[in-house]
Amino acid sequence: MSDRIGRIRLSFAVGWMILAFSFSTPDRRARAAEPPALNPFGSAPSEREDAVPGYIEMSDGTVHPGQIYLTRDKRLEIFDGTLQRQREVPLRAVKQVECKVQKEWMEKEWKFKELASDEKMYTGRTYPAREYLHVITLHDDRTITGPLSAVVYVQPVVDSPAPLVPAASAERYLLNQRNKGEIGDDSKSLVYVKWIKLGEEALAEGRRKAAQQQPEDTERPGVARPPVPQLVPPEPNPAEGTDDVDKTEQIAASKLRLAKVLAAGGKVDIAKQRYLEIIRFHPDTKAAAEARRLLEER
Repeated sequence: MSDRIGRIRLSFAVGWMILAFSFSTPDRRARAAEPPALNPFGSAPSEREDAVPGYIEMSDGTVHPGQIYLTRDKRLEIFDGTLQRQREVPLRAVKQVECKVQKEWMEKEWKFKELASDEKMYTGRTYPAREYLHVITLHDDRTITGPLSAVVYVQPVVDSPAPLVPAASAERYLLNQRNKGEIGDDSKSLVYVKWIKLGEEALAEGRRKAAQQQPEDTERPGVARPPVPQLVPPEPNPAEGTDDVDKTEQIAASKLRLAKVLAAGGKVDIAKQRYLEIIRFHPDTKAAAEARRLLEER
């Protein structure tokens, strides 16, 4: 009997010791498993964990390499013409997306003849309209063909010792089944996303293409320029300035086409910002004059 009472007392003592030890020294493993505290006032992360490297090529030839992603928790939604059903494809399963022009025409502008009247009249003006068909190629080379509507973001990157470093805020591009341009424009001004290519090799290819579009930089940091043997300054060549003017006109025209695409897709506020940027940074171009006109019409 005394031995049994002694064992009971011993078990109680050991239990109290374990309980006291647990309160004095918390479990380190439980602390290590806890996620780090979030600062609601801290800066937002500049990179998306679901982004895929690659590049977007527009119909006018401009290339935009970087990290590509969709709206969070979204997938590419395409109507499979073969299976006759809607399919959702994650971006990481995609190798490339090709946009093909299925139909193109000049649409007439109509307006009501009078208020509260059902009769319409042709204004004599037209605008370009276009229908697209998209082809999604998966990593196993299977393809899905059908109409596609999505919003794609590109986070530009720059060369640095790190693998990928964000260069600016993300750019947004629209994939539409149908698109229309501004009144008075032709079909060439209706710029659309022609290619989306994904992967590390695609990113390297996109960087090469983008570098070919920009003028070569003769001054590189850390590299000394060779001495110029010519002592007498050359005579001014009037043709030299025309190249710079043409490049400025091309850049402004490309920005204007992209702004029109945004406006046609319903992003009027973003398009207005692009118009103002063209007027601010390229004030003496034809694109700036047209941007002023479009702002006045709106």
